[in-house]
Amino acid sequence: MDSRSSMRSRFVEWFAGHTLWEIARHLLVTAIAAWVGSYAGARLMHAAIDTAANVFLLVLGILGVAWGIGLLPIRKTNESSTLRDSLKFRCDALILGWKELDRDYQNAPKDKYDPATLPDPMSPAWVSSERKVWPYRVGVLQGATNALREDLVRAQIQVGQWDHAHISMPQLLHALEKYMSAIG
Repeated sequence: MDSRSSMRSRFVEWFAGHTLWEIARHLLVTAIAAWVGSYAGARLMHAAIDTAANVFLLVLGILGVAWGIGLLPIRKTNESSTLRDSLKFRCDALILGWKELDRDYQNAPKDKYDPATLPDPMSPAWVSSERKVWPYRVGVLQGATNALREDLVRAQIQVGQWDHAHISMPQLLHALEKYMSAIG
């Protein structure tokens, strides 16, 4: 008995999670809308009373059939907000990551000629840097920053141009904060 309910629940999970469910849902709505429309059409032809209700049902049936066969697309609005939330989260994580890296760099032992803040954080020269742990951490954040900028462009959010090799840490953080406010 327990294995049978387990199989049933797995089938329900599979059915609900696949496109077959979407197809069945569209067919069901289309069939119900066609029935409502045809019923209203038949009543409209034979009855002079309640014409407004019949016309409403007829229009409702036609709209349901149009939606069911794809002529009337109804889009979900949460896809856009999900994208914006994802971009905000990534931008916030990048700001935090760059600030942590800069703080760690400032607290690390340095030579007297080393700058106080992380120099040119977006420079490609970090790949061949002699500073032990910094090239990897900087490279990870550089890649994530460049990917975020590309995704912002795809989302039609203005990112502006910058000189990758010669942007300072405060300029980089300011640019990321501007992106955060542009995302909304």
